[in-house]
Amino acid sequence: MSKVITYSFEDNFIEKLASLLYEEFKKDDQSLGRIACVFGGRRPSLFLMRALSKKIKKSFIPPHIFSIDDFIDYLNFGDKTPPKLKDLDAAFLIYTLVAEHIPSLLKGRSNFSEFLPWAREIVAFIEQLDLEDISNDSLKHIEKSAQIGYDVPASINHLLQDIVILRDAYHSSLKNMGILSRGMRYLQASKQSVKESLKDFDSVFFCNFFYLHATEKALIKNIYDKAKAVCIFQGEPAQWSVLENNLKMLGAATKLNQKTPEFKAFFYQGFDMHSQVCITHHILKNNIKDKNKTVIVAPRAEAIIPLLTEISPSLDEFNVSMGYPLKRSTVYALVSSLARAQMSRRDSKYYAKDYLSLLKNPLIKNIRIEGDPAVTRIIVHKIEECLKGMEETSIGGRLFVSLDEIEEEQYIYTLCSQILKGMGIDVSAKKCRDILIELHELFLRRWEDINTFNGFSKAFERLFAALVEKSMVSNFPFNIKVIDKMYGINEELRNAAFSNEIFDHNQIWDIFENKLEGEMISFSGSPLKGLQILGLFETRSLNFEDVIIVDMNESIFPKLKFYEPLIPREVMLRLGLNRLEKEEEIQRYQFMRLASGAKNVHLIYAQNNINEKSRFIEEILWHQQKKNKKLDVVRTSQASFAIEVRPPVTCIKKDSKTIDFLKKQMYSASRINTYLGCPLQFYYKYVLGLKEKEDLLSTPQASCIGTFIHKLLEDTFKKFKGRKPVIDQKFKKYFKEMMQQRFEEELARRMRADSFLLKKIITERLDKFLDNEIERDVEQIICLEETRFGKLKLNGRIFDFTYTVDRIDRMKDASIAIIDYKTGGADISPKRFAALSSMEMTRKAIKDNIKSFQLPLYHYFILQDFPQADVSAQLYNIRNLQQLAFICEDDYPHREQIMDICLKALEAVFAELFNPKIPFEADKDENRCKFCPFISMCI
Repeated sequence: MSKVITYSFEDNFIEKLASLLYEEFKKDDQSLGRIACVFGGRRPSLFLMRALSKKIKKSFIPPHIFSIDDFIDYLNFGDKTPPKLKDLDAAFLIYTLVAEHIPSLLKGRSNFSEFLPWAREIVAFIEQLDLEDISNDSLKHIEKSAQIGYDVPASINHLLQDIVILRDAYHSSLKNMGILSRGMRYLQASKQSVKESLKDFDSVFFCNFFYLHATEKALIKNIYDKAKAVCIFQGEPAQWSVLENNLKMLGAATKLNQKTPEFKAFFYQGFDMHSQVCITHHILKNNIKDKNKTVIVAPRAEAIIPLLTEISPSLDEFNVSMGYPLKRSTVYALVSSLARAQMSRRDSKYYAKDYLSLLKNPLIKNIRIEGDPAVTRIIVHKIEECLKGMEETSIGGRLFVSLDEIEEEQYIYTLCSQILKGMGIDVSAKKCRDILIELHELFLRRWEDINTFNGFSKAFERLFAALVEKSMVSNFPFNIKVIDKMYGINEELRNAAFSNEIFDHNQIWDIFENKLEGEMISFSGSPLKGLQILGLFETRSLNFEDVIIVDMNESIFPKLKFYEPLIPREVMLRLGLNRLEKEEEIQRYQFMRLASGAKNVHLIYAQNNINEKSRFIEEILWHQQKKNKKLDVVRTSQASFAIEVRPPVTCIKKDSKTIDFLKKQMYSASRINTYLGCPLQFYYKYVLGLKEKEDLLSTPQASCIGTFIHKLLEDTFKKFKGRKPVIDQKFKKYFKEMMQQRFEEELARRMRADSFLLKKIITERLDKFLDNEIERDVEQIICLEETRFGKLKLNGRIFDFTYTVDRIDRMKDASIAIIDYKTGGADISPKRFAALSSMEMTRKAIKDNIKSFQLPLYHYFILQDFPQADVSAQLYNIRNLQQLAFICEDDYPHREQIMDICLKALEAVFAELFNPKIPFEADKDENRCKFCPFISMCI
């Protein structure tokens, strides 16, 4: 038997290997028990055992089958199970060694949580050095270059200068702890004599390796030279530089005449992940005959749940070997909300939005603290309503609130008890309070004073024990795996080298979230039955008749790291570590090996303005174009979906009851203006009575700021009602104090750090407003924010109107000035007489010319109260202090005509409003629609 064997890509590697072992050993009744087979991973062992069983057809002693990691451990430790180095322990060790040997590297990142990403990169760099057996002499050359200075931050140059010291200290510390890192295990195995370690084996088969670290090369060469190794590769060496180098290392022939693989390639174009998943389902349903000989390769773990959701109903059996990101689970969302609530806390006060986000997590708000989970759910929702100001309480609108303040709000419990009683659940107000206190204790209070991971671990165990016992977390089987994974992580943190170190509570959450970031959840299944769903590297050495690969896009497949976050690429190249080129060739090799061994290969990619098809697809297309000597060789199937678009609700017909209802209503300028702007919005707002829920926790909008200024001006100027306003220094001081006090009470508590900007803007504008008030010749303030009523005869019918005037002044010349404060920038004053006189009496024309009936109605009604005076209605803009009169000085001689036009326009609006043939129809206006609260109901 040759000691170096190379199979073609189209060969079934496992079948060929099983035949080789059977022919060379078992056929002549030799024992396979003295054979060792070493693969890159663990999965091929199951397929090899099945293939041998089918050939031998009776009981037999199997060969020892190792993954390369397991084989290295066997050489180093025999049958003993060695302790593994945990990633956080390795990072913390690097942190302590850097603090001791290179303290300058900690500048700007002095605590462990801040240094953790760097520590991980340093650990990874040392691992590479060990795996590739980079000597300290080589590193010293790098040190000398670093002293001259690479074009990188000074801290990195310091690291490079002392990398030998740091590496030696790292190795020494681990050995003292009785632990070896993965790189150290490989390094140790590559340098030791393997004669004694391999005494139980006559031959060691190294199966289907491609890229080999320097330590792996040294180990294999050592065993090969002792005539115990058989190396089996796959692929044409001339096409793969890595394979060629492997054969040269063993002194074997590198020129082989292998068959050109023949497989049918099909291409499918989607536009996002979900369209690709649907394409996959279509392929499985219509193109695949034997799903037991089919594999789906998913380069991104994020695609697994959408994929399973789509295809699992039509499958009998399937196996998923890929992990699913922990951070995409419901349990992670809960932990993340808990972290945000603690990290945004100010002393004992919680940021209300983060507090609510935590309590509203489905696992918390449905927890069974007291019998029916509805009890907890009602309590959580009522707290939300109270904090958002939907219920009148002392905690409404507070941006930061303490748990004690929430627990002392008795109204919450009274309200909850009443609602629950209406649901047939008898829970007292006192019991509701007890439940809330228990919720606070479990999910908030016990986390406040934690400063070690030992304490963190204990709180974690109590929390998850309560979730498992009382929440619905176990209802979804996948969550069981998530919980199990979380317990494993918690165990690691409790036993970590730094578990009793003191940390700031934000650092603890940063480290914990960093740990969770890359964790994966494994699925259950049988690798030997059903459809296989694998990652690319899980397909090593395996063959399938039908191969489906999704996400065949650049940046996803191949997945390459184009930058080095810590160690400069120049340094890596000088050390012989060309990761970019290595990763590209490894992924290309595994892809071509898998595709070449199949009959049918279905390649799915997304085509949009962000993604383009993978270079691997382009390579296959290029080969087919060369073979057929033409460009148009393959038809790409594109994803398409039959979509039934529901027609938008843009109009509502009027019936007699609606019209009768409208005729009995009291009207105002704002109601008429709403109809002018959009009749459908008028219907939703004033016929159906719909309105948005106010959320006092949201950032104050322009309307809130306008209300704040209106109320402030009313309350501060009311002392001048019935007399002349005196804007002196004393009043200015009073006004400023009142403004600052109310701003803190009403606006600042709803904002975070940026409230000072809004406060400064309002202060400056109101200061200018007061200065302008000094210049106005006001003799007397007649009224402030006064609601009045009036009647208006339109089309022979009397209508009741209500209006609220911001302010009415008697000026020094005895004229009456009606003031409507405006804090926005929109121009809503009617056009000049020339435009109004030629206006058509249609809603659109009235909307474009009169714009708003606010000033015309003010002018009409106030004129009745002051028939002998010159009455002027005007907009007073607080922003720029501009005063726009309803009837300007040039148009004043036409004031009666202008008023008559406005009344006729009002009659036209009412005539349309009561016309049963004209429905409430949406008036599409981009600027208006994007701020409409009913936009989702008519689009």
